[in-house]
Amino acid sequence: MLVTNQNLQEVLQSYARTTQVQGERPESASPGRAAAASRRDAVQLSAGTVELQKALAVLQASPEVRQDLVNALRRDIQSGSFQVDVNQIASQLALVV
Repeated sequence: MLVTNQNLQEVLQSYARTTQVQGERPESASPGRAAAASRRDAVQLSAGTVELQKALAVLQASPEVRQDLVNALRRDIQSGSFQVDVNQIASQLALVV
């Protein structure tokens, strides 16, 4: 699966849901399995998974809109001091295409 900035939140939430432990299994009716069924299932997360969960927590804690940057840009546009660098825009577009 290709993970992009646009679907990162969805991927992280989906991954978080699949890594949650669902609890204990119900005890088996078989006496031979009673001891095994009374033990809890265990999950060990890899270092990458732990880092992914930390990233998800940081992402969820951060605001969707960086209001300070929006306000600064709005102020520059209204005052007429905002300058568009067409070369920078063209170079960034070239990276996407």
